[in-house]
Amino acid sequence: MRLLPFILYLATFICLSSCVEPISKDFLQHVNAVLVQERNGVAVAQEELPFDAIKAANAREQRMLDVIQKIQLVQQDANGKIYTEKDKEGLLREADSITVQIGLPSLSLWTKSQVGFYYYRLAQLENALPYFVEASRYLASPNFEPTIDPVDCLLKNAYFFGNIGDHQLAINNLEQALRATTIGDKDTAVVQYALGYQYQIMKEDAKAKEYFLYAKVGAQHRDPIRYAKALGELALLEMNAGNKTNAEQLLREDIELSELHGDERNTMFAQIRLGKLYIDMQRWEEARSELEKAESYVANKDYLLGFQQEIIQLQLLIHEHLNDLETQLVLHRNLQNVEEQLKYTDGADAVMNVKLELLREQADWNRHAQESKLQKSNLTGIALLTICTLLIILAVSLRVSKLRSLRLQQSEFEYKITTIELAKFKSDSRYEQAQHTIKSYLTFIDERNVAIDH
Repeated sequence: MRLLPFILYLATFICLSSCVEPISKDFLQHVNAVLVQERNGVAVAQEELPFDAIKAANAREQRMLDVIQKIQLVQQDANGKIYTEKDKEGLLREADSITVQIGLPSLSLWTKSQVGFYYYRLAQLENALPYFVEASRYLASPNFEPTIDPVDCLLKNAYFFGNIGDHQLAINNLEQALRATTIGDKDTAVVQYALGYQYQIMKEDAKAKEYFLYAKVGAQHRDPIRYAKALGELALLEMNAGNKTNAEQLLREDIELSELHGDERNTMFAQIRLGKLYIDMQRWEEARSELEKAESYVANKDYLLGFQQEIIQLQLLIHEHLNDLETQLVLHRNLQNVEEQLKYTDGADAVMNVKLELLREQADWNRHAQESKLQKSNLTGIALLTICTLLIILAVSLRVSKLRSLRLQQSEFEYKITTIELAKFKSDSRYEQAQHTIKSYLTFIDERNVAIDH
């Protein structure tokens, strides 16, 4: 009877757990397929979200679709034509809050990665950090397997951690992305390009060139922008090797493809690199022309302050050579202003702050992990002790019950023996009484016979 409350509690827990609405495997596969197709540019109407075609079987699945649609609304309004930044952040917070309520780890990883990357694209590294820290913890879990657009999640985490200097973690994420069973040819080229970029930063030019060449071949007929970016990175390797003519040719092709396909940001990046090459070649007018083109794109974009800084520094080199003191003075003022703003965004100080915060987060996580491990160990010990105690109690109860049963059997046996002995005693008494009666009767007969004879 003492075990009854525990059994009732266990039964209640199982019943409550079974009440959580399931998210079917087919539903997840459908969602994942649409996400991958849309990200890779497969004919999706801009004014209509493709998830309208997905039918949710229960409220939990519908809430998952709500999360994805909120994030998509923010991503589709990249130029801020519909929503203000405040509105976008509100949508992202709502999506993150609903994700926590749903309690699906793969959705949590996807949501954290998307929200973190939103802030990363705006060069708000400190705002992006908490989301990527949480995402990285999911990825570090030994039994966790991402199921919602895993390649995209791994890529976004690699971009962020590579940007703040944790290149090995970035490479680990990218290599995991290459092993994903759902990765397609276009994504493969993207991941290979990203791996080349990380190795290039680590000064491992041979590995970097190998991956850039892989990316170039893979993207040539599938992803012209990725192909152009690969050309730009190969150009940098040629510049480092002193092959300036080859580098110029590659950068020119990079710019041509980027302009053709409307990627202004990559065009700007290649123009800065080409301007730098022309400065090295002392082709000052061509350098100034390329940098002016790049400057027209980054102007008034606070999230591109790092590129503004690089352009101004290169322009200073040109005007120092031209001995243009007045322009140099203006450029120095502009540079000072940009560097002051960079302290709070993606400059060296901001990156250092993010790194320090990341170290604190990692230390806290390790501490919590150790505490959790200790708590689990304690709980395991308590559970084992409880089980042993229950087993001992059960064994004692069984022993006591057995002894009681034996005593009862013995009492019943003794009672039966006593009853038999009593019956025997009564029988013996009756037998003796009968014998006495018979003897008395025989004596009476004998006496009577004697009397008759006389």
